[in-house]
Amino acid sequence: MGRKVEPALQSMAGTWEAEMSVDSVMTELVGLWRVLVAAGRELVGQTVLHRTDSISTYSVLAKGGSQRSERLTTVVRRILVYCLFNINLASQYVGAGVIINSGADMLSRDRDASDCQLVPAMFEFLWGRFGPFVMDMFASGASAQAVPDTQQLLPCWSLWADGVAAGVDALTADWKAVAARGVLYAFPPVPLVAMITYMGRVQGAMQQEGRSGPRPVEEWDQSLLDGLRDDFRSYMRLDLADLTGRSYDSQERQYRKFCVRIGKPEVPDAEVLARFVVGRALNDYKLSTIEVGVAAISRWAADEGLFDAEQQSLASHKLVRRAMRVAATHAVTSVNQKRPMSRADLRVLVKHLRSRRDFIGDRDAAMFLVGWAGMFRSAELVGIEWRDLQVYEEGGEAEKGVAIYVPYSKTDEAGEGAWVFVAACEEEKEMCPLRALQRLRKWGSADGKVFTAYAGGVGWKKLTVGSRLKQDLRVAGVAEAEQYAAHSLRRGGATHAARQKIAMRKIQMMGRWKSDVVRLYLYAAPVELMQAAAQMQRKQR
Repeated sequence: MGRKVEPALQSMAGTWEAEMSVDSVMTELVGLWRVLVAAGRELVGQTVLHRTDSISTYSVLAKGGSQRSERLTTVVRRILVYCLFNINLASQYVGAGVIINSGADMLSRDRDASDCQLVPAMFEFLWGRFGPFVMDMFASGASAQAVPDTQQLLPCWSLWADGVAAGVDALTADWKAVAARGVLYAFPPVPLVAMITYMGRVQGAMQQEGRSGPRPVEEWDQSLLDGLRDDFRSYMRLDLADLTGRSYDSQERQYRKFCVRIGKPEVPDAEVLARFVVGRALNDYKLSTIEVGVAAISRWAADEGLFDAEQQSLASHKLVRRAMRVAATHAVTSVNQKRPMSRADLRVLVKHLRSRRDFIGDRDAAMFLVGWAGMFRSAELVGIEWRDLQVYEEGGEAEKGVAIYVPYSKTDEAGEGAWVFVAACEEEKEMCPLRALQRLRKWGSADGKVFTAYAGGVGWKKLTVGSRLKQDLRVAGVAEAEQYAAHSLRRGGATHAARQKIAMRKIQMMGRWKSDVVRLYLYAAPVELMQAAAQMQRKQR
C-alpha cells in the first residue's frame, strides 16, 4: 500500500510503516493527513479531490468520523479542521482501477521478474488442464511464459511498459474484452491475490479452477467478514446507483447538521425528521428534494433497525406523513419539465450532425437516434457496449432492426437485464438508428463502449449526454435548446409512440417502466389540448 499526491509542480510518494497496515481505513486517512501537511502552502485556496476505492473510508470521511472508533474520528476531525479555512476538501468514491491507475500503489507492486513467474512445468500442466490461454495477466518481457507447443511468448500485461508486453498494468485493463477471446492466465504477486480475486468477481472474467457454485462460509475472504461485522451499512448501500448514493450522503449530512442545531442526537428519529421536513419546506426547498431526504433518512433508520416494529418504514410514521402534507402545500413545487424531443427537431439535429462528416457527428447522431427510439435513460445509453448489440431480422424486412441488451437499469433492482428493440427506418434512411450504428462502427473497434469521447476511446458518463444534446441543438439552430436535456430523448420517444396510437402497455414495456408512471412522461402540445377541449363542446351525435 502506498500514498501519492500530485500538486501542480511536484509529486510525493512513500510506503507505510509496518504497524500502519493493521487498519486500511486508518492507513488511508493518516496518508491523506500527511499529504495535506506535506503539500503545505501549495494547497492554500485550492480544491483537493480525495479519491478512494474504499467505501468505508469514504463513508467515515463524509460523516466526519466513526461512531465505532475514536481513533478514526480523531484523524478525520484533524483533517477537516486543517482544511476548514484554507482548503476546499472533496471526497469521491471510485472503483479500484482508478486508484491503481493513479500510481499510488506502484511502489508496493514493483517486484522483480521472478515474483510473477510460475515454474514452466506447472504452467504447462495448467495449460493442458485449463488452456489454451490468450493472455498472461502478470508478467514482463523477462518473466512471460512460453506457449508449450510453439515456445512463443504468450501475450502479457506488465506493470511497466517494456516494449514487449501487449499492455500495461492488468489491474486497469478491460478483462471482459480479452476474456471474450479465451481464458486468461494469472499468477500475480502474493500481496495482490486478494485484490485480484475480488476484481475477478466484479468483472466476471476469471475462471474458477476445479469447482463451480457458491463458496462455503469457511472460504470467504477475511476482509469481507471484517466489513460485514464492522461496517455492514456500507455493504447494504451497494444496491444504490453511484449518484443516488452521493445524494443520500448529502441528505444525511444535512439531517445531522439539523440535529446539532436543535440539540438532538444524530440518529434517525420520526419527530426530528418531521421537524426537518417542515423546516425545509419553509426555507424554499423543492418538494422533490424533501422527498429524497425522507427516503435517505428512512433508509438509514432501516439499516440501523431504529424504526418501530409496527411501522413499515420511518417515512410511514404518522408524524412524518403529516409533515409531508405540510411540505406539499408550502415547499417549492414549480419544476420546469424538460421539453420532449419531437421527431421534427430530431430530424433537424441529425441532418446537421450528418453534415459534419466526422466521428463526432456520426457518434452524436447514433446516440440521439438510439436514445430516442429506444426510450433510453442516459445511464443506460452510455453503458451500451458493441457486444450488447444484435441485428434483428426474424420478422422479415418490415421488422428489421437491432436488439440491444441492457444489463441493468434504474428499475431493474434484481439485475435481470432486458432487451430493447429498436426498429430500422427504411422510409427515412437518415433517421434510421440501425444505419447510424453501422456508420459509427466504421470509425473504431468492435469492442468496448459504443459511445466514446473519441474513436476507440473510453466511455462517457451519463451527464455528458445532456450537455452534448444542448450543444448540438444550439449549433443546429433549434429554438430554445436550453429547454432540452438527456431525458428529452426518453420522453420524446414515449410521446411520439403514444401519438402513433401504440398501446400504453406496449410503451411501458418498450421503455422499461415498472408502472403506469409512464403517463407522466407523455406530452401534449397546447394545440392538442385545445382540440380536446373543443371536442367536449361539440353536440353528441
